[in-house]
Amino acid sequence: MNFTMKMLTVSVLLVALMVLTQATADKTEASSAAAAEKEEEGKHTVAKRSLRCRCGWARYGRRCFRYFPVAKTWALAQRICQANGGNLASVHNRYEDLYLRRLTRNRLTWIGLSDAQQERYWFWIDGTRVNYAAWARGQPNNSYRREHCVHMNWSAAKRWNDVQCSYRYGFVCAKRM
Repeated sequence: MNFTMKMLTVSVLLVALMVLTQATADKTEASSAAAAEKEEEGKHTVAKRSLRCRCGWARYGRRCFRYFPVAKTWALAQRICQANGGNLASVHNRYEDLYLRRLTRNRLTWIGLSDAQQERYWFWIDGTRVNYAAWARGQPNNSYRREHCVHMNWSAAKRWNDVQCSYRYGFVCAKRM
């Protein structure tokens, strides 16, 4: 082997060693950052943005939420949420309801509640139990027997209302972290 080949081999080995060293340092740094983030999560119970939610999504509790201001039917909104790895948002307590109102800036917004499967049997599209509701006075009323989907921020009280699923509103998607 001539001198040039030996130098080339040594150079390649040196570069490989530098790459491996940097990769190990990056992995150690990422592990430290993940540990610090996990520790930080335990300290806070209020809503905050997390590295665990993708860009454009906001963390609240153990879920990531995203408001889409574009007007779609309930079914199309659900398909968009599914394409983004989630479902139309379910709401399980007053604090989530208030958080989503702030996220949507109190605009009329689809959420994932529906009784389209069977009248007066309300289901969250994500399959979670219905354990909270914030209906406006006199709602749900199934006006003209055609109202099977729910939007929020209706009336001066910013409550929920059942409406026809073919109406078009912005919507909130949610997904587990």
